[in-house]
Amino acid sequence: AGWVGPDVVDPSVAVMAPVAVASTPSGAIELSVSAGNTVTDNNVIALHDDTTTRQWLQPNGTWGSFNWQNAVLDAPGGTAVNWTHDVTLPPGNYGFATRVTDTSGNQTRAPWRAFGAS
Repeated sequence: AGWVGPDVVDPSVAVMAPVAVASTPSGAIELSVSAGNTVTDNNVIALHDDTTTRQWLQPNGTWGSFNWQNAVLDAPGGTAVNWTHDVTLPPGNYGFATRVTDTSGNQTRAPWRAFGAS
């Protein structure tokens, strides 16, 4: 095989759940994402409370300034990976962002996903 060259293709990313502007029961909520293109294990998610605190969920479960949280992939380094991020939320309006990085450092962000918990 000949020389292929560097990977310049951004990874693909799709938010699977919750559906956009969905109203889910408050309590345990699963955020689910699917990505492709030899994705690394430093993929992240950021969850925002839109109604009460206007702050971002921290890794320890408190709310504060903006931050990205690492996601746990089902197949790190695979060409098609999925991950879920379980959170417990009180009633309110929320949204989250997802950033995916492949093994060559190329990044893609999924569109902002808003949802409600009731």
